[in-house]
Amino acid sequence: MRNRSKNQALNISKGRCHKSGQEGDVSLTSLQLEPAEYSILCASRFFFSSFANPETPSWMTVIVGSQDFFPVKESARIVQAILVVIHEVRLSRKSTLRFSNPHCLDCRNNVTFEERHLVSMIRKVYAKRPEAAITHAMLLCEGNQTTDLLRSVENLIKLISASNLKISIKSNF
Repeated sequence: MRNRSKNQALNISKGRCHKSGQEGDVSLTSLQLEPAEYSILCASRFFFSSFANPETPSWMTVIVGSQDFFPVKESARIVQAILVVIHEVRLSRKSTLRFSNPHCLDCRNNVTFEERHLVSMIRKVYAKRPEAAITHAMLLCEGNQTTDLLRSVENLIKLISASNLKISIKSNF
C-alpha cells in the first residue's frame, strides 16, 4: 500500500449493493468532516465490517494502509487507538451496531445514526465538552457503561492532536 497515492486506501470499493439508507441516516457531506475525521470514520467502518464478516480481511485495509489513512509518523498508533475505541463500543453495546459498508459506492456516502454519535462523541472530547461527549457515548452504547470508551477516545484525541491533525468542533448533530 505504500506505493498508493495519498488516501487511496480510503477509496477501495467492491461495487454497489443498492441498499437504500434507513431512517436516521444522513449524507456524508452534511457532516462537513475534517480529513482526520473522515479517516477515523472510514477506518472504523473497515473494522466494523471485519467484525460483522470475520471471513473478510477488511481490517487489513486499515492496518496495512495506516499511512494512507493518516499520513503522519504516528499513523499505526492512531489506527490502533481507533481499534481500541471500536472495541470499547462493541463491549458496551448489547445490540448490533449499524454502519455503512465501506466497500459499497452507495453506502459509504451515508452516515448511520450510530456513526453520527461516534463522530459527535469524538468532536466533543476534542472540544473538551465532557457532558456532551458523555451524552453521545451513552446513546452510542445504549445507556451502558461508557467510562472505558471515553478514556479510549481521549487517548485517540491525544494522538490526533500530537500529530497536528484537526477535528472539527462544529456541531451538526
